[in-house]
Amino acid sequence: MSKPDVISNFTTIVATLAIVLQVLVVVLLLLAFVSLFSKGARRLLVGLRDTFAGSELWLAFAIALAATLGSLIFSEYASFIPCRLCWFQRIAMYPLVVILFVGAIRRDSGAVYYAITFPIAGLIVGGYHKYIEIHPEAELAGCKIGAPCSTKWIDKWGYVTIPVLALSCFAAILTLLLFAWSSKRAQARADAADDAEPDPGPEPEPLPAA
Repeated sequence: MSKPDVISNFTTIVATLAIVLQVLVVVLLLLAFVSLFSKGARRLLVGLRDTFAGSELWLAFAIALAATLGSLIFSEYASFIPCRLCWFQRIAMYPLVVILFVGAIRRDSGAVYYAITFPIAGLIVGGYHKYIEIHPEAELAGCKIGAPCSTKWIDKWGYVTIPVLALSCFAAILTLLLFAWSSKRAQARADAADDAEPDPGPEPEPLPAA
């Protein structure tokens, strides 16, 4: 198989996975919105959260690792030159691999607080990058140095480009971190409720036999 064919197949695979992530995130967002008015939707959302409880950091790590390796394949194998905004998104993604891995290994729920700013920053930069792709006339002078930020190295199905791949991963990671945060709060409330239960005291001694 020729190199262009390998790149084309790889691009199709990652674009398909990105769409799967997009669908899952949109479904969860809709479910979260409906849960504001529906107890049934709220129970379903809580059930999903409890299903993923304890594995959120591992799943987020897997997505961050895949995104990191994918970006390196694009630049080092496919020879796609990262633009300035691509580098900013890499800066937001690459540390997540280490933070989420260490947090998952240590089962440190506090890793949510260390990590959560990175996907938020990545979503902001990725959203702006996609805007530049759609409106290249708005590209700043700094983006025109080297590889222009408006260059579409891939374009699958009319909208899946490299910033869309990044946006999909950042959105999925942020969703998992919010699940982890919600699970941590639920566990804290359960622990507080257990501590608040009154102490029944010692059991009464049995009466002596007649």
